[in-house]
Amino acid sequence: FQNVGETYALLRNFEEADRYLDRTLALMPDYSRAYAYKVRIRFRLKNEIEAARNVLERARSLGLGEDPSLLYQGILMAINAGNYTGALDLLSSTQAKALGEHFWFVPKPLLEAQILDLKGQRELARKKYEAARVLIENRIQAGPEDARYHSALGIAFAGLGRKQDAIREGLKAVEIMPISKEAFGGAYRLEDLARIYAMVGEQDRALDMLERLMSIPIDLGAAALNLDPSWKSLRNHPKFQELVRRYAG
Repeated sequence: FQNVGETYALLRNFEEADRYLDRTLALMPDYSRAYAYKVRIRFRLKNEIEAARNVLERARSLGLGEDPSLLYQGILMAINAGNYTGALDLLSSTQAKALGEHFWFVPKPLLEAQILDLKGQRELARKKYEAARVLIENRIQAGPEDARYHSALGIAFAGLGRKQDAIREGLKAVEIMPISKEAFGGAYRLEDLARIYAMVGEQDRALDMLERLMSIPIDLGAAALNLDPSWKSLRNHPKFQELVRRYAG
């Protein structure tokens, strides 16, 4: 049921995805992954921030609040809602050094840096990006073929203003895990590459990547394009506005 629910989410069929995730929880009420995905699809596909928050609170009431995957989705939800202070509070509540799961590697300082950047605390954000860079490069030395690490390093480089290094690492992640090899995880590497392009000012390349992403299975909908601050620099571009209109239904 969990796999079917996630598949429907990748096809942007929120209702069926949610129905199968509910069936998952009927069988296993404390399964944190189902809660994490229910939170995720509410803000990524439906812009239902309050409903996502309610799911998160339900999971916390069962003692699942420290689950790294669930916590990561809760922080992303807060960021999408513009609650950057709340996102930092959630992040500071965990002792985990990295969040996410097998499709994401998000070191704590990298997520801190991104949130601080959104709050306008650029100097502090830069220090966190640098700390993240060191941590991720150490991971790459131990696991050079892990695409998640290269995506994360690309984002850290973008935050540090190292444009060419950022793009190189984003492309490396896609090379290691192309959608032809891994349709599920590969799509997230493309999304990270789009995010890197947006961060370094390559608007046309970011938009081309978003257009490609919206044409393939991924749990990215018009709601996420409108809410996620990663795409703020693109929102006045006619191509971005057309993309949102095309998939808003």
